[in-house]
Amino acid sequence: MSFTIRASSTSTWSDCPRRGAARVFPHLVRAAGFDLRETLQTIGASVGTATHAAVAHTMAQKALDGTLANETETEQCGLESLSNSVGNSVRWDATSPDLNTAEKQVLRQYRTYRLHLAEKIQPQAIERRITITTARGNQLSGAIDLTDEGIRDLKTGTSRRVNMAQYGTYSLLRRSEGDTPLHLVEDYVKRVSLDKEQPPPVVIAYDREYAEEAAVRVITEIEELASEFEATGVPLVFLANPASQLCSERYCGAFHSKFCPESWVKE
Repeated sequence: MSFTIRASSTSTWSDCPRRGAARVFPHLVRAAGFDLRETLQTIGASVGTATHAAVAHTMAQKALDGTLANETETEQCGLESLSNSVGNSVRWDATSPDLNTAEKQVLRQYRTYRLHLAEKIQPQAIERRITITTARGNQLSGAIDLTDEGIRDLKTGTSRRVNMAQYGTYSLLRRSEGDTPLHLVEDYVKRVSLDKEQPPPVVIAYDREYAEEAAVRVITEIEELASEFEATGVPLVFLANPASQLCSERYCGAFHSKFCPESWVKE
């Protein structure tokens, strides 16, 4: 039974492969007789998606004619994305406790990107998805935020994470089309409460060859363990990490399930 490995899942896989399995191929887990819960999207993810929508709108215009899109229209694009996401229910948090706060955060995050980065970047393509079939017959897929001479990815959130494998996967996908990116760059815009000043973006560069090697190892592990689990149905094929900060009902569909006995002792 085949499945899709999304580039974004490769960087979080090692934090808890059991949680990763529940996210990457829930159909395999359920086919083995285990129930999984659906988890609500977090407001942090919704604010991030809305910021992406605004940035993509203005940078797509720049890719066409070299100018940034109308600011009012761009901001409205971000707010509409947030409204659509929140309408499907989200989990609020202390940094974004309500819709009014989240809307202001989207605008602040987009504006700091526009102010500090938009004029410096010369985009070639925006939000382009690439999907290939692996040697084992699964799909490897990634939607690259922005390409210039290399790959740039926008990240938001209350804390920075190491997304090396994700960017390595993007690079592998680009190279499958015969194009070798010259750089891998993350543009991180921090989500902060409204009583704090919005920080400027932080630009983080990754070594392309090392990131690709990391991606290959993670992708190989995912596929090998999935095959073993499909043959055995044993949850311990995937190591669990109950010490993970994401080991909770809030973030994991396997939490307090028969698929993850390790989580039973946690509240």
